[in-house]
Amino acid sequence: MQEEKRYNNTVWYRHGDYAFKVNLLGGNSIVWINFKGYNLAFPMIIREFLYEMEEYNYFRVMVNCD
Repeated sequence: MQEEKRYNNTVWYRHGDYAFKVNLLGGNSIVWINFKGYNLAFPMIIREFLYEMEEYNYFRVMVNCD
């Protein structure tokens, strides 16, 4: 993993198609991960939400995990 830049408490790294942004806040680290310019966390959050809605039968959902 190669460090690209630093600014205050934020460090940017790159490894192949992955980009990482690490922000240090009072002893905790917040990490953002991008793959080929796409945020990986957002689809994971939406997928989890849809699974929970389907599990509790709030409404009928079809989830395509491709």
